[in-house]
Amino acid sequence: MNTSKLIAIVDDDEDVLVAMQGLVDTFGYPTATFAAASDFLSSNAVDEARCLIVDVRMPQMSGIALFHKLIAIGHPVPAIFIAADPNPKVERQLLEQGAIAYCAKPVEKKALRASIHMALCQSSGSDSHDKHTKRVAGTGQWVGREKLRHEPRFAGPSSGRPNSIRH
Repeated sequence: MNTSKLIAIVDDDEDVLVAMQGLVDTFGYPTATFAAASDFLSSNAVDEARCLIVDVRMPQMSGIALFHKLIAIGHPVPAIFIAADPNPKVERQLLEQGAIAYCAKPVEKKALRASIHMALCQSSGSDSHDKHTKRVAGTGQWVGREKLRHEPRFAGPSSGRPNSIRH
């Protein structure tokens, strides 16, 4: 298996693992799946993964704890967090700490593809993502400063309250 662009997927929900692996496979990237953070940490994928798609909440070790552990042991992997119950505060903190993206489940295909592209650009040290930024922006999503973000939409002309677009 060509592991030069290995995408590691960690989620305690087997259905999510299977679905996410199938989706990433359609993008043409090799994948390795793990039902627990500890399984990933004890595998060769720690050294080989160029992108990590990880559930925020998992038993024993959360995706957030895994992300911090990888940094601490000298194996920082560009991470895409997925969450069943998105939390704007957690999203902001993770993006500030260097996460590539924070996506609500179910993850929208274009958002995931863009996030993986950003992660692979970051892991290779490339800045070739500029033209991709424009294409993603047309979908209601934008990529900038190496993070996938949601464009704000206003609740109404009088309220002025931004609402994140969740897919």
